[in-house]
Amino acid sequence: MASVIDKNGKSKSGSDVASVATSVASKNKKKFTNTSDLNIDVYADTRKALKVGELYAGSVCDVLNVCGNMICIQYIVGSTGAYKVGWIDCSGKEVQ
Repeated sequence: MASVIDKNGKSKSGSDVASVATSVASKNKKKFTNTSDLNIDVYADTRKALKVGELYAGSVCDVLNVCGNMICIQYIVGSTGAYKVGWIDCSGKEVQ
């Protein structure tokens, strides 16, 4: 199970991790819009070893971090309405 350390040094896991990601995204004003007519693959990490989803054409998501040519995003899964976090290749793409 994933865990994070909060600002007080306490370990958090499960739904607390989602709360931390949502908190970071709400403070970060950067957005990414998939302006392509194609879906963009979303990966579990920057090595792109495991595809975990797709960002649909026209979708808007929150940018959590940029690492080289990869963007860490928080997006809503269209079929469930749940939030997910993943990495997309931003080569040639613009963050707003």
